[in-house]
Amino acid sequence: MKSGEFYRYVEDKLRMYTNILRAKGISNSGYQSKDDRLSYFIEHAKIMHITPERAALELSIKHFISIREMINGIDEGNIYSEEYIDEKIGDLINYMLFIRALLYVRSKNMAIVKKFVDKMEE
Repeated sequence: MKSGEFYRYVEDKLRMYTNILRAKGISNSGYQSKDDRLSYFIEHAKIMHITPERAALELSIKHFISIREMINGIDEGNIYSEEYIDEKIGDLINYMLFIRALLYVRSKNMAIVKKFVDKMEE
C-alpha cells in the first residue's frame, strides 16, 4: 500500500471510529452518565481503588484479546468480514482514545493544581 492510499485509508477509518463514538454518546447507550464520556471509567476506578486510566486500560484488554483471537482465527484459515474487523479494531482504538482523554484531563487538572500551589507559595 503506497503512502497516499495508506493515509486516505487511515483517515477514513478514524472518521468512522469517531462517528461511532459520537453515536454511542448521543444514544445514551449506557457507557456514560449524564454528559461525561469518562464517567464510567471514573466510577470503575473508585470501586476498584485504581486510577481511571488503569480502569480504562483493564477494560480495553478484552478488546486486545478479541483481536488476538481474530488473528489466530485468520492463521487457522477463517475469513472475517470487513465490518467484523472494523468493530474489533475500532473498539480497541476507541479505548485508547478514552485513555488519552483521561490522561489529558489529569494533565490539565495537575496544571491547575500547580498554578494554585505556586500562587500560595508566593
